[in-house]
Amino acid sequence: MQNVRVFFRKTGDARFLSHLDVMRCFTRALKRSGFDVWYTQGFNTHIYLMFASPLSLGFESEYEPMDFRIVDDTPVAESEIIDRLNSGLPKGFEVFAASVPEHEHTDVAFSEWEIKMHGDADALFSAFEDFISRDEIPVTRKNKKGVERTENAIEYIKKISYRKDGSCFVIDAVLRSDTSSSLNPSLLVNTFLSDCRIGAEDIRITRKKLLLQDLEIFK
Repeated sequence: MQNVRVFFRKTGDARFLSHLDVMRCFTRALKRSGFDVWYTQGFNTHIYLMFASPLSLGFESEYEPMDFRIVDDTPVAESEIIDRLNSGLPKGFEVFAASVPEHEHTDVAFSEWEIKMHGDADALFSAFEDFISRDEIPVTRKNKKGVERTENAIEYIKKISYRKDGSCFVIDAVLRSDTSSSLNPSLLVNTFLSDCRIGAEDIRITRKKLLLQDLEIFK
């Protein structure tokens, strides 16, 4: 049996597909691929799929990993895996790499994000400069039991920078994204916009990479 990890992009209108929809897309693509893939055991068998740090609805990504297994031990070329999967995937998905997994999913510690906001870039830049310089940025969220808690977003930010690109204000951030705790970039953006009271249009949030504790790329 071969363990395979593919890396894919999720862009454009595909960002509006839920994680369950993404699983369905790849299940269909694998069935069409002709690979002898491994199915889970038990009453409700299905193709084994495993995603590291599943992407939130509405986000785009340039680096999404997915694991599956091929029953046959005969090695399959990376290019063949890529071509077969892409031929069965809908628009907005593109597999660009395939390999043997090097890291465990629990090794993911951070996500690297690009956040683009269209509007008054000068005003957004100035407001964010003040916002991110604070020692504390309170964010409120609910746990799985529906209990609200307030935390300091600064504690979840590993790196952050920001810039103007024409009429677009861009934030580049590395945020905590491990199995025990994480910071959703939309929570940071919504807190900022509520605080500065400046309008922004066509907000695009894109995950650029998944990173390990030492900030090396998850593979």
